[in-house]
Amino acid sequence: MNKAIPIILIIGVGITMGGLSLTFVENETETFDKIDEPIRLSINPFPGTDYAFVAQEMGFFEKHGVDVELVLNPNYSQTVELFTTNQVDGAFEVYADAVLQSHFGNEVTVVYVTDQSTNGDVIIASVKDISDIKGKTVGVVGLNSFSQIFVTSILERNGIGYFDVFYENVDETSILNYLDDEIIVAGHTWEPTKSDAVKKGYSVIASAGEIPGIITDVLVFHSSFVNENPNDVQGVVNALNEARNFVYSNPEKSISIMAEVEGLSFDEMAEAVNDADRPDSDSQKILFSKDSGNSLHVLGQTYVDFYINSGILSENENHTDDHNTNFIDNTFVNSLD
Repeated sequence: MNKAIPIILIIGVGITMGGLSLTFVENETETFDKIDEPIRLSINPFPGTDYAFVAQEMGFFEKHGVDVELVLNPNYSQTVELFTTNQVDGAFEVYADAVLQSHFGNEVTVVYVTDQSTNGDVIIASVKDISDIKGKTVGVVGLNSFSQIFVTSILERNGIGYFDVFYENVDETSILNYLDDEIIVAGHTWEPTKSDAVKKGYSVIASAGEIPGIITDVLVFHSSFVNENPNDVQGVVNALNEARNFVYSNPEKSISIMAEVEGLSFDEMAEAVNDADRPDSDSQKILFSKDSGNSLHVLGQTYVDFYINSGILSENENHTDDHNTNFIDNTFVNSLD
């Protein structure tokens, strides 16, 4: 039995996105207490998180007892805006931004790591060598954001300091236009703009994989939603984890679904799938554990250090260990098989 996927595409106003169909999986289901309204999750195209649409297409959300509405945005900034203005229950965000939101007093809870970017997030440039960026303007997806952390970390590894370049706020879908107009010499972006820029002759001069974990994507909810609906949150996490496994066990079907969301060809999407690591259930537990050197707790401190050094946070707000007790909830990943 098929029916249209409940996805909303946001471009100024909401319209229903067609093309994808939902196939119910006739497996034994888990029973959860239901809430009256669909769970609204804000998301934008990115190969690492696109398997949320696989969960929708294959009926995994319904299988795990949750009614989920994916609110699809054309760019990441709008994904964050919908979440911070309380228009959705949760969002697929970059962990660095969630850390900052929490330190600014937003009650948010991280419940799942969707992916850690390797070749998905890149710096595209009109120059061939990263040293040629010094003294010039670089595009970042939000000043003082995860994007600027990524770009400045890459530059510092190549001997270019924070103040050795100028920063321009450019969303990931506009990087190509800014390069064409010579407003910037380089910028941070991802698919599908990444492929479009390479086709036009621009160069990939750096990728997130050079600093493992620097761009970690997570599923966050408003803390009040988690407190009031823990069973539903568990259902969402279970469905995403099943979709993650499905991507690797059924790559052709998964790639077809994700390619439609990205607007990429099958071959382009097949390559893009390898641009991020998607943690399995065992890796999830390690990432959420305080005892792991590669945990969200350790990574969160890296972000806080950046925010303090750049003047966004004060030293008085350097309380990540205690803060993370409530901010990072390992309950849901620890329940995964």
